[in-house]
Amino acid sequence: MSSSPKTISSVSTPCLSWQSRGACRGLDPSLFVPEEGTSAEEIEQAKLVCWGTPNEIPSFPECPVRMECLRCALQTHASGIWGGHTDDERRSLLRTLVRRIPAR
Repeated sequence: MSSSPKTISSVSTPCLSWQSRGACRGLDPSLFVPEEGTSAEEIEQAKLVCWGTPNEIPSFPECPVRMECLRCALQTHASGIWGGHTDDERRSLLRTLVRRIPAR
């Protein structure tokens, strides 16, 4: 039995208490929920909102709540770009984290 992917609007409110401080505040949410056929350039644009552009002119800072956003997505299995990571990147990150947990 598979559950449907969670989107920004379906994630619990306590998990999103940081959202009003996010760099994504006020942007079109669809930017962070890529659909099939979304170009790699559009996905990178969304990720840059999270990661910032310190080496470019003009430069933009990293989102001040990027790690909270990523943590929320990892806890809720939300769909879309969260904390600068796509769904596939977060799955890979989780696999890496699980491998690092020592066996008891």
